[in-house]
Amino acid sequence: MSPVQWALAIVVLIEFSAGGWVAFSRLSVVDFPAVDPSRTDTISAGDLEKLRLESRPEQASDWRRLAQAYMAYGYPAESEACFAKSAAMDPAEPEARYQWAQCLAHLGRIEASVEQLRQAVERKHPRPADCWYFIGRNYLRLEDPARAEQAFREAGDLPGAQLELAKLEIRSGRLEAALARLKPLQEKQPRDTEPHLLRARAEELSGNAAAAEKFYDLADHAPDRIRTPLDLESERWSADRKTIGIDQRWTVANEMIMAEKPGPETAGIRNLLDFKWNSPAAETLVIKAINARRLSEADELLYELTQREGHTLAVLELHGDVCVARQRPEDARDYWERAVKVGGVDPQDIYKKLAAFYQWSKNPAKAQQHTARDHHAAGAQAFWRGDYAAAIEKLESAVAADPGLAAAWFYLGEARRLSGDRAQAYKAYERCLLISPEHDRARQGMKLLKEM
Repeated sequence: MSPVQWALAIVVLIEFSAGGWVAFSRLSVVDFPAVDPSRTDTISAGDLEKLRLESRPEQASDWRRLAQAYMAYGYPAESEACFAKSAAMDPAEPEARYQWAQCLAHLGRIEASVEQLRQAVERKHPRPADCWYFIGRNYLRLEDPARAEQAFREAGDLPGAQLELAKLEIRSGRLEAALARLKPLQEKQPRDTEPHLLRARAEELSGNAAAAEKFYDLADHAPDRIRTPLDLESERWSADRKTIGIDQRWTVANEMIMAEKPGPETAGIRNLLDFKWNSPAAETLVIKAINARRLSEADELLYELTQREGHTLAVLELHGDVCVARQRPEDARDYWERAVKVGGVDPQDIYKKLAAFYQWSKNPAKAQQHTARDHHAAGAQAFWRGDYAAAIEKLESAVAADPGLAAAWFYLGEARRLSGDRAQAYKAYERCLLISPEHDRARQGMKLLKEM
């Protein structure tokens, strides 16, 4: 061969080798798993596929990000495959293993989940107690209380782990150990339900009926609950959902609705309701339409709300608000009266509206009656928040406006009792029973007063 032919042959060989290497490299890349789009809405399915196509297979962080998105939208098998790849590519990263363990537990692969949580601890995870907490819960799922207890002990003073240990001690009859564990937890977190409830159970099993009744009462009135690593995980998955798909669109839409800022997606907010119904957002849109005097738009939204939700307190209140905007106050009153009979989470604003209506219609007795119920609702809310001083103030206003309101006298007795004012609590319970002799909870309150 001539020198030129040799040169051409070498060029062809180099090109062939390069092409073969590229082909081999492409074949050797593990593809990101795709998900079944029919299992979610079209917006979320499209976003998940876009994220998959834009992810870089050589980046561990991209595998982990896709795993998080898949898990948030209910694809645990595909998520697990991505978490496994992320951990393999970045073996020193503890958080990847921690999240992988959560996914494995969701799939029922408990032993594998335990192993990854141990690996996370070995790699200095920033929350080792949380890892041990989940190891303990995994062993409970495996019906292995001995290893569960050992894991919960490794979690140290983590309140959730202390609760689990107390449960195990109660179940195994170690009541003195459970009581010794629960007493400092109650002192440290007096507003939380679970320590009081478990203490009541331990006292009951120990034969201390009076003490058990006392702590059941504290548990019944505790406004909070202990936050555990389970709560943190739930919040993390919720936060992940808000970064992609339909939940991300609703996050942006809700910000626009509340801020009243125009934007490129404002016109599409109504369309989002077709993909994922959002009652609070729909209610807010009705209010905005009423305030802007777009009453036809308010009617359309309210019709759909009624069809989907029924005649709830919130829906009936909005019907009344539309009637006010149309200058039909009597119709508004009828809707609001129906709303307070239906009942709901927060009737306070409706009582205010009814009080204003009856004041306007020259019926001061009715106005005062609804003002009393407004104060009662505010007082009850403060009571269940554990703000007894605010509750007493509002409830005293309620009974001043309507001395025949038995429910307000009862809550006033409860708030005074839990504030340590025994004499005034007794008087409030007495007034409640005078109005409503069959009020068993008021009788129970008086009994608890005598045992204080």
